[in-house]
Amino acid sequence: MFLSFIVFFLIFSLLILIHELGHLLVAKKSGVRVDEFGFGFPPKLFGKKIKGTLYSINLIPFGGFVRIPGSEYEEGNKKDKGNFANKKPSTKFFILTGGIFMNLFLAIVLYYGLFIVTNFTSLPLFLMDDFSFRYGETKVTQNVIVYSQNNIFKPGDHILQIRQDNNSNIAIAPQNPEEVINFIADKNDKNLIFKVQNVQDSIIREVTAKTRYEESLGRFVVGIGLGESVNISYSRPLEKILSPFLHSYNIFSYSGSIFKTLIKASIETKSAEPVAGTLTGPVGIFFIVEALIKIGGVSALMAIIDFTALLSLSLAIMNILPFPGLDGGHLVFVGYEVIFKKTPPLKFMRITSSAGMAFLVVLAIFIAFKDFFMFR
Repeated sequence: MFLSFIVFFLIFSLLILIHELGHLLVAKKSGVRVDEFGFGFPPKLFGKKIKGTLYSINLIPFGGFVRIPGSEYEEGNKKDKGNFANKKPSTKFFILTGGIFMNLFLAIVLYYGLFIVTNFTSLPLFLMDDFSFRYGETKVTQNVIVYSQNNIFKPGDHILQIRQDNNSNIAIAPQNPEEVINFIADKNDKNLIFKVQNVQDSIIREVTAKTRYEESLGRFVVGIGLGESVNISYSRPLEKILSPFLHSYNIFSYSGSIFKTLIKASIETKSAEPVAGTLTGPVGIFFIVEALIKIGGVSALMAIIDFTALLSLSLAIMNILPFPGLDGGHLVFVGYEVIFKKTPPLKFMRITSSAGMAFLVVLAIFIAFKDFFMFR
């Protein structure tokens, strides 16, 4: 638990700080004053002022922030050349997107480092629907356990063989989920031995699971859900050079396809549960990090790097959405300024951004409770 918390803390802080660092660097390069760059959130523990910017360490040790005068739509001196509000739209655009590009940059660097180690083949990715990746060559593995109702199996266990007790005459090497289901279906209160190889660490082991009758299905089960995993290989010379970008596109398009499917399911069932169930916040991320650490060894380190790259990519995509309070929401105001040659009223921008942030905070609290009860 302690190690999981430390790793979670490092990942979370890295993602937020690299984002805020993007705003800081572009602002300074553009001649915009930066009053404070903080690690963590107030109250402040200590800080040091360097070239007009206070670099602070704060009590609440998660993430960080950057204070740029005029960026929160407060009243300011219109003659102040270092004020964000007094800069031209193109400058505002680059400052607002600085954090987004830094998160994209981090994802690219992490993916490239990972691909060098793995010979330009991605780590296993669970498939949730029949999706065709645009770039790279895919290798699909069937009969992968995606969830288990007990602690006997691990997510990612690939079933190589099933046999009844130690009787090798009653055994199969299943090629698809139907063969697994059919083999278990008539085994009345039996101990079955599963030979599995986890797709994450490649370790082969044997586990024993007892069958039980499931009334709703009308057959015997062992409490597992089967799916597929895929490894994407970027083997051609140009693919190797562009592998982080190609992989980012693959992941983004795959995530979009899943989200589209979930929205469709929500509409059909007239329930928000399919979409809401997939939203994950810091609490859910912590439990995922804890699960990755349990993989152990080098495989755990690689899985954490891969997950961090995915989070950084997700943070960049989320922040570019045109929602009040996010960088994308601020970009909408910049777009208005470009079109109408004037900024929207300060009060309107301030209220809209505050309302958007309030909504996001409430949403984050809701997701935190949902994650706690789902992952505990």
